[in-house]
Amino acid sequence: MPPKCIKGAENFSSPPILTNATSEIMSREARALQLGLREGEREIFMKEIMEEPGKKGRRETGKHPAKKVAKEGGTGKGRHPLAQMHNPTYQARLKEARRQELTLALRRSCGDLAIPMTTKTYRAVVDISDSEEEAYLDDVVDQILEEEEEEVELGNTCASAELETGETTSTEEQLQTDDCRQQSSSTEETTEEDEDEMGGEESSQGEESPAPAKDGRRRKKKPDPQPDSDNDPNPPQTDDEDFPPDNLGWTRSLSKVKVKDFTGPQQGPNFRKKRDPVKYFLKFFPLSLFLLKSTWTNTNMRKAGSRLLTSVEEVKAWFGIHMVMGLTKIPYYQNYWSFDPGYYNRLIASTMTRHRFDTITKHLACADPNTSPEMIVDKIQRYRHMRSHPLYPLQPVWDEVLSNCRDKYTMGQHLAIDEAMIKYSGFKAKVRKFFMPLKPIRAGFKLYATAESSTGYLANFMLHPYQKGKPAKMADIAMAVAWPFFGLYHKIYTDKLYTSLELARRLLAERTYLTGAVKLVSKGLPVDFSSNQDKNPHHHRKVKELGKMPRGSFYTRQLG
Repeated sequence: MPPKCIKGAENFSSPPILTNATSEIMSREARALQLGLREGEREIFMKEIMEEPGKKGRRETGKHPAKKVAKEGGTGKGRHPLAQMHNPTYQARLKEARRQELTLALRRSCGDLAIPMTTKTYRAVVDISDSEEEAYLDDVVDQILEEEEEEVELGNTCASAELETGETTSTEEQLQTDDCRQQSSSTEETTEEDEDEMGGEESSQGEESPAPAKDGRRRKKKPDPQPDSDNDPNPPQTDDEDFPPDNLGWTRSLSKVKVKDFTGPQQGPNFRKKRDPVKYFLKFFPLSLFLLKSTWTNTNMRKAGSRLLTSVEEVKAWFGIHMVMGLTKIPYYQNYWSFDPGYYNRLIASTMTRHRFDTITKHLACADPNTSPEMIVDKIQRYRHMRSHPLYPLQPVWDEVLSNCRDKYTMGQHLAIDEAMIKYSGFKAKVRKFFMPLKPIRAGFKLYATAESSTGYLANFMLHPYQKGKPAKMADIAMAVAWPFFGLYHKIYTDKLYTSLELARRLLAERTYLTGAVKLVSKGLPVDFSSNQDKNPHHHRKVKELGKMPRGSFYTRQLG
């Protein structure tokens, strides 16, 4: 058995070629251990191994281990030797004795030659421990025992055939046993030669040889799965021109479909370009909203008994302070007005005092307080209104900004539908809160949005809908965020969360195209693409192999 890994093998000379005479005299452990020796060490090693086996064992232990076990088992005068071979206790003792003998021979061979089991010897592994050394020796002994058992089984077969006939003599028995052993050795040699020839052919073709396994043996490398001749998991037979459509109507007969051109206007903003970023911001968040917010905030201040009311400029300054806080983040917002120079922000502190900032934050209103559902006396009616209008605290501002996002910018042909998160870590929101630990924003409000693929511009968005009973279908959500762009032959791209046959049909009816990944368990897909054994009993295993196919493999079905 070759060593596990041979580092620095270039420092060792190649092992000598074994002839038939040498292989008969040489033991299995000699063939296993001679690989890593130098020329001088190999000559001494061969002399030690060529000696008559068992002499050193008698000198050290006094008796041969195998004979001691045979004596303990006791064959008896009236008992046939072949009958003793069927005794499991005897077989176990004999095997254990043989194992001890081989292990002792391996250690003795290295000890007599003063070859320690270190990095630069036949083991060639880094700083092994005693347990690893024992494991290695056990692997070598196991391989030797396996080869010996094969020879013994072959010899027993020949011996049993002679006992049945009863005509052979002891001399003929010995000759037949030798013939059987010669046949087995010749078979092993031929197989090794064939393997060498095969290995040479593979190396000549430039293919990589399989990596050795943990036990030191070389195993065949599994071939990579290759697509069929027509690049399909379920190819037609030689006498079939094509498969008939399945029960859902999917077929391989591809017909030409005319894809109509995009009929939308030119992509870009619908206003003159402004160099000032504030003017861009006011296009989507106009001054009229600041005027309404200051009016509604003053209403709350009057109800609270505050004498100092706010103005449009002060509300704009409050929003500007929040934007600066987003750029320079501090754990506690009070530190922006701190006397510590590490926290103090001159722009924020010179714009508004901290007491005034807290007062506006407390009374700020984004909707008319006089029409708030909190004014409803009936608790049940108030609860239903809040559930049906979860954005009532800021509904006017939300609607105005969303309308400007749709109208102030013209979307291109390629769009994408996906979800987004608004971070929120509180517990008093009127909107449903989601917790997704594997996302960048773990907790917050979920939005579904339609964005432009080239720029990432959000043109339409909506909150996750609240419904009693069953949750909303993803096809309904996708249609709800894509409706402003129907009829212009946009091309929408989705992931497997949204893509379905139902969504594709509904979008096509609205003159909009759809492209996206799809789940194999989605409804309405071709039967021969299903990995379910009940639906696709003949080719479900090939469908599971699709993910292992090389890049460029494709499988096509068409429905209408």
